[in-house]
This record gives sequence, C-alpha cells and structure tokens, in this order.
Amino acid sequence: SLIRGELQLESPQGAAFEGLKLGVSLQVTGKPLLLSIPLGGGKKSDQLQIPPETAGTTEGETQPTTPTKTDGMMKWIEVDKSLGPVHLDKVGIGYDPSDGTVQLRISGGVQISGLTFFVEGLGAGVLLKWPPQTPIFKLDGIGFVLEVPPVSVSAALIRTRISGVDNYDGLALIKAAKFTIMGLGSYSVVGDQPSLFMFGVLHAELGGPPCFRVNGIAVGFGYHRKFKLPPIEEVQNFPLVRGALEENYLNPKGVSPQELIRNAMEKLREYIPPSRGDYWFAAGVRFSSFE
Repeated sequence: SLIRGELQLESPQGAAFEGLKLGVSLQVTGKPLLLSIPLGGGKKSDQLQIPPETAGTTEGETQPTTPTKTDGMMKWIEVDKSLGPVHLDKVGIGYDPSDGTVQLRISGGVQISGLTFFVEGLGAGVLLKWPPQTPIFKLDGIGFVLEVPPVSVSAALIRTRISGVDNYDGLALIKAAKFTIMGLGSYSVVGDQPSLFMFGVLHAELGGPPCFRVNGIAVGFGYHRKFKLPPIEEVQNFPLVRGALEENYLNPKGVSPQELIRNAMEKLREYIPPSRGDYWFAAGVRFSSFE
C-alpha cells in the first residue's frame, strides 16, 4: 500500500501515566517515519525521529532515499504521485506544542481541464486527552490556477510561522496577452494589533504623449509595517521598484503560486517587517520619453 501506519502505547512497569508515551509509525512508499510523544513525564527532546536510511536493508543492498523536509516539529516526505486528476505532493506527520496535537497533513491538488485547485498542509490534529476529543482542522495554504488562453488567473493564500508569529501571505495574478496585474499582501498580528501590507502592479501599455508614454503603475500601503528606504544608490534594486520595472521579477515564469509567494516574501520581508505604529503609502509610474 502507499501509506500504512500503526499506533503503540508504551509505559514502564508499575507506572500508571508517568513516562507514558504515544508512538506513531507512518510508512509512505516504503520509508518509515517515527513519532514519539510523552503523555506523562517523558522528555520532549526525542519527540520526532527519522530512522537511519539503511534501516530494513541487508548487507550489500542499497536503500533508495526519499527527500524529507522539516517544518518545525513536522516531518515531510515527498510522494509526488498522481491518480487520475488528483496529485499528492507530500505527506507530513508531527506534533504541535502550541495546542498539543499530533498532526497528519497532506499537500496536493486536483486538476480538471484548465482549472487546478491545490491545498498545502491540509489535515487534522488530535489532542492527547481522554476521552478522545474532536480533531482540530489544519490548513497551511490554499489556492487555484485557471488557464483559459490567452488569459491566466491564479490566487493563493499561504500561512507561514516566523519567530512564533503566524503570517498569512496572499497573491493574486492575472495575465493576458496585453497586460499583467499582480497583487501581493501579508497579514500578521503584532502584540494585539493587526499588521498588514499590500502591493499591486499593472504592466500594460496605457498610452500618452510621446514624451510621457505610461506602460506601468504600482501602488502599495502598510499598516503597522515599517518601510525601510534604501540608500539612493540602491533604489534601482529595491524589490518594489524592481517589481514595477520588471514584469517577471516578482512573478518569474514557470513557478507555482506557492513558490511565487515565498520568493516574493523572501525579497520583501527584510524591507517591510511588522512594526507597531508605522504606516506608509507608496505609488509609482513607469514611463518612456521619446522611447
């Protein structure tokens, strides 16, 4: 089978709940993934472990390795399998200390004709309590891509956790033969205040006199967000300026919406970090003068 799992409870002799551990074993495409969670006085240092790559092999044999990703206390295994219109990218298992749940997640999508719908980190977490509690729904990202040539529309929302703070990063992208519209945004909470910024850019020939032919405009604002201005000699390399000047700087070709968000936010977070009490508004225009 593609996925199989088992649960095991361990307790030292003569102990009721002290030192009791819940063991979870998940096997995806032949690679085991082990999770050990203390229910009583157990240590938290050994909560997640991956067995050696050579486990289950005999001398002289080689075990194919499966790439894994670590996301906090989540361990991800790349699956990359399709069944009809459904595609499974990866499977993850882990423990969330913030709510005390054991989690099982999947990332994948469904493609029907020109429409692709995808989810990231979809699953549930189970509280380690008795009697059993209702599972807690989990979702790290959601989005879609609609392609009806010559128009392509995509949108995505991804949750990332940075320094213990949840950030919700969003993207909307419309591409046509004669124009491209891209919008980016991010939301988080600083203290007890919401913090967000939005940035949008239009790449299109809007016309005008030969001395001022407009071919792009951009606007943005920040609420409880700092705006780090670059020195004058670095203005041309500032991400928002580059994004307004170069159509593929923030949205390179052949990249998924999830990666678009991550790539863009990696470039922007350094310049637009959450900062209570800071507000800004920006606007720009790209034009040519007599070519």
